Amino acid sequence: MSFIYPHFLWALFFLAIPILIHFFSFQRHKKLYFSSILFLKKLEKENRSIKKLKHLLILFLRLCAIACLVLAFARPFLSDNKKANGKETGAVLFYIDNSFSMTAKDSDGELLSEAIESARKTIKELPINTQIIIHTNKINGIEARSLNQKEALNQLDKIKPYQLSRSLDEIISWEQKVLDKELKDKTAQIIHYSDFQTKNILSKENKKSNKHLYFPVQFVPQNKSNICVDSVWFDSPLTKPNENTGLKIRIKNNGKKKREGVFMKITINKLKRTLRVDVPANKSVITKINYREEPPGYRKGKIEISDNQLFWDDEYYFSYEIKKQTKILIVNAQDASELVSKVYNLESLYNTREVLQPSFSQDLLKQTDFVILNGVNKISSAMSTILEGFVENGGTLCLLPGAQINRSEINKFLQKMEMPALGRVIESGNKIKEIEYKSPFFNGIFDREEKNIILPGIKKVYETESKTNLKAHNLIKLQNGLPLFCRSYSDKQVFLYTSSLSSSFGSFILDALFPSILLRMGELSQRKQPLYLTIGKQRSYPVYKSVNNLTPIHLKKEKTDIIPQRANSSQGLLSNIVLGGENTDQLSAGIYDIVNKNQKIGQLALNYNTEESQTSYASKKEIMDYFKSKKLEVSEYKKYTGQSILINSQQGKELWKWFVVLAISFFLLELLTLKFWRE
Repeated sequence: MSFIYPHFLWALFFLAIPILIHFFSFQRHKKLYFSSILFLKKLEKENRSIKKLKHLLILFLRLCAIACLVLAFARPFLSDNKKANGKETGAVLFYIDNSFSMTAKDSDGELLSEAIESARKTIKELPINTQIIIHTNKINGIEARSLNQKEALNQLDKIKPYQLSRSLDEIISWEQKVLDKELKDKTAQIIHYSDFQTKNILSKENKKSNKHLYFPVQFVPQNKSNICVDSVWFDSPLTKPNENTGLKIRIKNNGKKKREGVFMKITINKLKRTLRVDVPANKSVITKINYREEPPGYRKGKIEISDNQLFWDDEYYFSYEIKKQTKILIVNAQDASELVSKVYNLESLYNTREVLQPSFSQDLLKQTDFVILNGVNKISSAMSTILEGFVENGGTLCLLPGAQINRSEINKFLQKMEMPALGRVIESGNKIKEIEYKSPFFNGIFDREEKNIILPGIKKVYETESKTNLKAHNLIKLQNGLPLFCRSYSDKQVFLYTSSLSSSFGSFILDALFPSILLRMGELSQRKQPLYLTIGKQRSYPVYKSVNNLTPIHLKKEKTDIIPQRANSSQGLLSNIVLGGENTDQLSAGIYDIVNKNQKIGQLALNYNTEESQTSYASKKEIMDYFKSKKLEVSEYKKYTGQSILINSQQGKELWKWFVVLAISFFLLELLTLKFWRE
């Protein structure tokens, strides 16, 4: 038998008090005078024996009652240092969930602070030589170390809120690897301090059980409501200097009560706007602001809301650039049309460069946004590979076929682009039947939808071979059901014209719709960085500007200066900033300047993951069901009440209740003895 609080055993010295009282009775004896005391001596001898027995019994009962009370306070338990499988019990592991959701408050303060304090109390009550492991959501090599009691208490002082949350699957998997390395065949007691958000206990797979004992301790905030900005985006893919822009903002209410008049402040460079919005319970609303863009340059955006619960998600950042020009490369082949370059040269927004197909090279694609293959009849494998890399790195491509295409080469290229293959020439049913007016591509081109379209006829088109795995969207359809102009569905930005600009194929290039299509493709082709990235979610940010590979890229924000990893594309067309890894601890929400050779080459907006803003907490049943589904042994589930966690009780059966019952029983026996045992 072992004790959780062995220092209480010092109270057993109080057993000396009833013993001293028994041996040193201070009662005064009265003298009685009798003529003859022979009979009284005999009677006194008999009574003295009975009285002595009674006093010894009462003393014994008192000693047993006091001893049982002392033992009950010492919290005895039957030690089970040997498990059923014969393996010894090892370390105590503490997981303290330090995600941002743990910065919520209950009636006693911040949940994370309470978890740290509870762990502190528990560690102080452990035997001095206990092997301790403390880890948070960082789960790095430093947290995998075994600590003594003093080191563990110092480690608790270093725990701060962390920008990444982890699923329970991730936590348990990491703990298993660490314990297998540290303890080998021994078992461990594992205490999980967490709010156990519902999203974090969704098990993806049923892993094998392990030999360790788990003790989930749940912290739940007093106020479960929360408002946050979920996302922002432009209502149009086009943002031009000195023109109107519409910015949409989604506000999410994670609580069970409607929030009225939520104050919101929007700042974009010098522009400042304020709004008040009503958000229904457990729903989101989309609001919009309109403003006029300034001349070309970088924009720093920030959205602030007022909320009284979680504060870390009350600010949301975004950043974008209004460019002066879009760089276009026109690759002219045998059947090229001069009209293509003339259309783009009329607009100052476009920086156009023309090159003959035999002179095409990879170097021409650096910082190019849009490539037009003008009248191309064949594409070599080398050219196909270069263009594939260009599209995969965010570039836009348009294929305007020639009049005599090499179907084999062209279709191999289109297959890489995930676009329809071109077949034989079709000369009938080529009148334009339908324009996809509702497509974002045509947004703003037409004043109204025309049912009876009168456009120049197309004499010839290439038949397109339909396949189930194609990701092309038909923007203009012909009467014979074939597409005239289509756009890729995938992340690759590719356009395909299924006829030819040669006069033998028709006179579509003479209609006003054709230059409108060219200009719209140019507008959509401007390569843009994401408005923002989420810390821990997106790990790559493209830099389309020229970067010196011999000098590092810096991310600078106020006093913060981070040198992130950099990954160049295989063709060297762009550089990607790699976020995460060792730099994760240094990242915080905000807008960073991207600097190379002391020159600003871009901006990067980072936000915290709004999944942590959710206030849905798992119930006791859901938590226990999770551990059960994983075949993990749970000693006990508790909701935090301010007490230390009695982890020793996990090693065996606690006996303190039995000793309380025994103490009460001994006191009752003493009372019964005093009342009914007459001398």
